[in-house]
Amino acid sequence: MLNRLRALLDRFFKLAWSRASYRFLIQDWQSLSDLEAASQVINTLRFSRNLQPLELETPPGKRICVLAPHIDDEAIGPGGTLLKAARAGAQIDVIYFTRGRSHESKTYRDTRMAEAEAALEMIGARHHYLGHMTREIAMTEKSAKSLAEKLNELKPDTLFLPFLFDDHDDHRRVSDMLLMAQESAGFSPKLEVWAYQVYTAVLGNVVVDITDMAQDKRDMIGCYASEMAKRDWAHYALGLNAWNLRFLKSAPGPRYAEMFFVAPLGDYLALCQTYFRSGKPVYYDLAEPPARD
Repeated sequence: MLNRLRALLDRFFKLAWSRASYRFLIQDWQSLSDLEAASQVINTLRFSRNLQPLELETPPGKRICVLAPHIDDEAIGPGGTLLKAARAGAQIDVIYFTRGRSHESKTYRDTRMAEAEAALEMIGARHHYLGHMTREIAMTEKSAKSLAEKLNELKPDTLFLPFLFDDHDDHRRVSDMLLMAQESAGFSPKLEVWAYQVYTAVLGNVVVDITDMAQDKRDMIGCYASEMAKRDWAHYALGLNAWNLRFLKSAPGPRYAEMFFVAPLGDYLALCQTYFRSGKPVYYDLAEPPARD
């Protein structure tokens, strides 16, 4: 299957290159070198075409920690579920990996952080920053140790993070760094991982109906006025949530749902080990990748 996909892609790019009358906007010509590693992970998931995700109201845990690669990912991704969990009495902490791009002014980055505080007020969450810059997350032992120390301090029973295949390198680096942190520190095997979606459809086994929280999620994302001025992320997120209604057992009328891949930490990190330690490139940033020591 993988060889057939590669052959098809090769044929497509050769045709695109040879037909001058065609117009393609291609950002780069890098090969998809992570396909083999990704297929090995997917093959271990035992999914079938008839899998019906489990519908849950909220995570069972009461101490939730959200790993957010960027300021606003916690709202765009699992915002509706976090709103439901907060109203059910959960304590929520959000760890932001980045606080903006290095070329942005301090004033703009301060604005983004103020927006984050306003968004987190809606779920009564505390915020923490690891201090990296967007697309410059340093994959080092020092960074992994900082993450491990923060998680050991917070002692969550439920951990939210972007799904390891989510289509942004910073999103993938969160899972990669969690793997590094586990290798250096170790966390409770009882910790439950809820991998959420931002850009990529999740191979989900849990679905949460957030219809009653849809407007609140829109308002939560709307707190990020600086980003909403560039793109209507609330419209985007709720559009993805509307698409997810196909996984609800019953969905009369307009419904919204968030999808998750839920697994014990050990199982999730075993998938990460297969993917990130395959020896194949899994990052596609055009700039030089952040250092790993």
